[in-house]
Amino acid sequence: MGKLGVFSYPEIPLDEAIGIIQAVATRMKGQVSRRGVAVALNQSEASGWLSHKLAALHDFGLVEGRGEGRLTALAQRLAFPTDDREMARAKGEAYRSVALFRLLEGRFQGEAPDQAALTVALEEITESPRHQVVKKVGLIRSHLSEAAALRRRPSTAEVAERLTQTLAKEGIAPAEGRLRAQPEAPRERPVPREPSTTFAAEAQPRSRDVGEPAKTPSPLEITVGEMRMVIPRSVSDETLDMAIGLMQSLKRR
Repeated sequence: MGKLGVFSYPEIPLDEAIGIIQAVATRMKGQVSRRGVAVALNQSEASGWLSHKLAALHDFGLVEGRGEGRLTALAQRLAFPTDDREMARAKGEAYRSVALFRLLEGRFQGEAPDQAALTVALEEITESPRHQVVKKVGLIRSHLSEAAALRRRPSTAEVAERLTQTLAKEGIAPAEGRLRAQPEAPRERPVPREPSTTFAAEAQPRSRDVGEPAKTPSPLEITVGEMRMVIPRSVSDETLDMAIGLMQSLKRR
């Protein structure tokens, strides 16, 4: 297993670990032993890399028990996910099973650091000398980059599409211009604002003249950063809450 100070970490990519547990689940009925994994992978039981792979399965939280172990519930979700979302959630859980990765995630607020910053962080967290850290930093950074990619913010176009689908469930088909996602521009994005709700047309209340027809209630406008949505005020509270939640996903983490 990979080790820095008292911290262990997997020395193989998570996707490779998933391939191993899929083979174990189908060929060995979920039972995990050195001999069984060697058979499932068609490798020598004496292989040094087999030891690294077995250790990685434990580091990722995919195997429980020693000797004759078994696949965890997390491993089962990774080997046979119901859909892409479950796979992404399970991968995130696997990365968070590694104590060192959790500490680094907190230090860098979920972002993948550059190699220099990560080298310094590993020195401080693991209390390991520089000559040991530099041999490991590349692999650890690769893990952190993969984990950060799972937390990628959806694009404005993706959020716009999801909002349109949400409104469609209420029988509302937004007209052109009702739901607009500004195109991504190759420039620094402004800091997103907290969701705000304002009326599209603000008028001071006044008494209505006798015989004057009642005005249609103004639509509701929701704005987050560069994205703006105008929806009827007749939309349900549940759909409105969902719309605001989706737009909040645009906020930087």
